[in-house]
Amino acid sequence: MEYASKKVKKMDWASSTPATSIASLPQEIILKILSSLPPKSAVSFKCTSKFFHSFIPQPHFAFRILFWVSSTNLYTVGYTTEESHGRLQPTSLQCSAEGGGKLCRWRLVGSSFADGKLCLFNRSGGTTILDLSTRQYISLPQTFVEPKPGWGDLWIKMVSSPALGFDQVPKRYKVLKSESYSNKTHHYYKGMLKVLTLGVDESWRAVTTENSFLPHKPYASVQIDGIIYLIHFKINCRNAQEIVVFDIETENLIGVIPFPYIFQHSGAYHSSWVKLNDRLAFIYVDVKRTRIFVCTLEKSMGSEWDKHEVLLTLEEAKIISQAESMSFTPNSTGEIVFLIRAGSMPLTILIYACGTQLWRKFEIIGYSPFENLRRMIVHVIKIKYIFLNKLEDGSDSS
Repeated sequence: MEYASKKVKKMDWASSTPATSIASLPQEIILKILSSLPPKSAVSFKCTSKFFHSFIPQPHFAFRILFWVSSTNLYTVGYTTEESHGRLQPTSLQCSAEGGGKLCRWRLVGSSFADGKLCLFNRSGGTTILDLSTRQYISLPQTFVEPKPGWGDLWIKMVSSPALGFDQVPKRYKVLKSESYSNKTHHYYKGMLKVLTLGVDESWRAVTTENSFLPHKPYASVQIDGIIYLIHFKINCRNAQEIVVFDIETENLIGVIPFPYIFQHSGAYHSSWVKLNDRLAFIYVDVKRTRIFVCTLEKSMGSEWDKHEVLLTLEEAKIISQAESMSFTPNSTGEIVFLIRAGSMPLTILIYACGTQLWRKFEIIGYSPFENLRRMIVHVIKIKYIFLNKLEDGSDSS
């Protein structure tokens, strides 16, 4: 009897859960198990039972973001959800010498991020992949004008925009490239879509599409759950825009989604397509009127959008109204990270939490670029989460 009472007392912390359950394990082992899970899985584990809801505290998150400005190197800075304001010291991302030299000579115009790899592309159509785990660059082959029968000989490539995706079935990366060609004589445009599988293909493969899917001016892409949303101006239409849905596994274009909201692009503005809370979202910043709008797609293939205006405090409104250049990206907890250059102020990071509608501000110090910061990119590349005042490594996240 004395042994039995001691056994029950020992299990009090686990609410007398049977010894065969995970709840009977020591706390340090349970936390070790949680620390090996992706952050979202660890947090959702709180919802499995009343015991785990009370046993697992609400974690704080720490993020590391990667940013690039003008023609300088890539840098990283870190911040946590516990901090509301602060000053951040950037760290140069040391990569392969060949890639670093190539990057400095590039005029980057865009990027996409997928599962630990960053796709960078320049104005002339050059594309390279940076593996963030090995810090090595992977150069992709150039694409050339390949007129189809009946195209004639007067076509030139106008614009090229790649999108990086990750195919979960074979665990391979694929790059989808949309290209636009112009006939100077007849002022007519044609488009092509090509795909390349990293580590498998030595050249680009054409994707068979209907003419209505062919892009004229691609300018953004977002990957969500095996789907690449390719946003572009419709071919041979001056201002018409659409969102093309591309299945990464089957390499098929499976639909078109209409634009959510017609913003009047008057005055200074910044906009971006992002993955926000596992949904496709369009963020529009009107600098002149100091307003920010977020439109979120309700269903992956639907046409209904939820639009709301972001609340600004006086401090954030002042910074945004002075923004000369801006880039922004979401993190996995539903926050939007803004990288802003405003007047004579240092590079500033503003973070808006969509759920609580709260703002945080950080300044990047010790960084003095030699050129003006007209072009910037920013990505959240790593998440860590904190349980019981102990920092545990989480998994990489976009």
